[in-house]
Amino acid sequence: MAAPYHSTMRRPGLDVRRTTPSAAGLLNFVRAAADILAVFTAFAISYHLYTQLIVLGIIDRPIPSRSLYLTLALVVGVISVVIFWYLGSYRERANVLNLWEFRVAVKGHLLTAAFFFSVLFVVNGKYSRIIIAGGLAIALLITLLERRVLAALQRTLQVSGRLGRRVLIYGCGEAGRLLMKKIVQSPHVGMTVVGFIDDSSARGRMIECRITQTDRTVFCAPVLGRLSDLRGLVHEHSPDELFVTAEACSSDRFPEILDLAQESGLQVAFVPQLGDIRVDQLSVQDLSAIPVLRPHVVPARPLYFLAKRVMDLTVAAALLVLTAPLWLVAAVLIRLSGPGPIFFKQQRVGLGGESFDILKFRTMQPDAAPYATSPTDDRDPRITTIGRALRTAGLDELPQLLNVLRGDMSLVGPRPEMPFIVDKYTSLERQRLWAKPDITGLWQLSADRIDAIHVNLEYDLHYIRHQSLAFDTLILLETLFFTLEVVAKKAWMAGATLVDKFGGRSRRASEPTAAPTLVPTSRTGATGIGVGRLRPERSDNGVPHSAWQSRVLDIPTGDTGSTYPAHHAFTSKET
Repeated sequence: MAAPYHSTMRRPGLDVRRTTPSAAGLLNFVRAAADILAVFTAFAISYHLYTQLIVLGIIDRPIPSRSLYLTLALVVGVISVVIFWYLGSYRERANVLNLWEFRVAVKGHLLTAAFFFSVLFVVNGKYSRIIIAGGLAIALLITLLERRVLAALQRTLQVSGRLGRRVLIYGCGEAGRLLMKKIVQSPHVGMTVVGFIDDSSARGRMIECRITQTDRTVFCAPVLGRLSDLRGLVHEHSPDELFVTAEACSSDRFPEILDLAQESGLQVAFVPQLGDIRVDQLSVQDLSAIPVLRPHVVPARPLYFLAKRVMDLTVAAALLVLTAPLWLVAAVLIRLSGPGPIFFKQQRVGLGGESFDILKFRTMQPDAAPYATSPTDDRDPRITTIGRALRTAGLDELPQLLNVLRGDMSLVGPRPEMPFIVDKYTSLERQRLWAKPDITGLWQLSADRIDAIHVNLEYDLHYIRHQSLAFDTLILLETLFFTLEVVAKKAWMAGATLVDKFGGRSRRASEPTAAPTLVPTSRTGATGIGVGRLRPERSDNGVPHSAWQSRVLDIPTGDTGSTYPAHHAFTSKET
């Protein structure tokens, strides 16, 4: 039997229990049962609301049979599960921010509604279309919430080692760290990272990545040994699969690695690399049974950009009307807080390299240095009391709706950078300028927002390659759910802090041992998780080396007070 993992934290302890086919099947059963329960609950709510309208006299109808609509709810639930299964909702799959979950849920419920109403048209029974339509609409919302909860639960089980196929990664370079990050942040891929093997890194070196933006903990996986240690590591840690990054070894060693993995009973997969082209910039084409790697090409979509502009104008105008009272309150409070302008302007670079002035409500003292280091904490003395409240509520960026109406920005896209950063862009980084900058986007919603914008290019480049109105709508929907999640977690943390304060309890965290574990970011600092960050290297005997082996320089700055590579070091006044 494999030796158990040891962990210095009990949140949660890691073990080596492997996911069996029955466990994976049980998880899919739970998902399907939750989907049926969501539909059942939605119809119950719709029925209750409809009967209340009858009781209040708003609708002149007899109260319908409850059992009839609960039976219909069960039928709709079963139909939706069958459609979700057909669409692949219950298969293991990874996608950026798992937005495919939202897409499948929306598409599945639309198909369910179309099918069910078609059946009702043929049957021509006496049913209330209002109850059914309301039930289907509410079911979609509950399903989206339910999927987020289940994804969070699955992620928790996987990063703790209790669920998922166990993975070893050969190579802890950029490709290996990027791969670990994608596995950790994608619960539906069904994997958990046991650790790394690397021929040039010291055993015990810990490599980190953030789990989610709203979670204070990071996942740490150790370098367990060399390729020559593979047989022993398989016996000790019971991995199921080995990922081999091309940067870790030369291609002539691939047959040797393949034989060694097969002898050890491991599935093996190779992560390719073409020179300096990033792994996530490659796509696979099947050319008559021969896989061909090609760099991604962004197609021209003139009709999409026209439709996107119409959507930007419509949504931005509606939000301006809805948030008008907040604008008035914010403006009055900023003016009453002291001298200085209400709005803050800063030059940014947009589509095609064109410069524009981005607008925000001023949250800092008027005498703050124009390009001083950005605040990394709301307790920064340069932030005004009103500014602190605006930042916490996320209202300081409301004026960017005016940028959207002017055409400088879009609701969804890459975040705009400042000119002196763009001047130092590489050719790959300049691809961010192929889309109009945004108010929200994939990077802003990701766990990697703590890092510099261009350190995690995969989010912006993925968006640019897959732009569509449906994708934009999904991102806006995810932004809504993300905002609600942030508010809920802040309220929970505030309550927990009060309990700890008055209950006299204190929280301590230890440094991670040489096993996958979770550590709070307060112990590691708010720097460079990005595509995976190396902790201080330790030699085989556990003695720390003097140098950090990180590829980022800790210079807190920019839109989120994050870290930038040395050649992009700069300072900025306001976030």
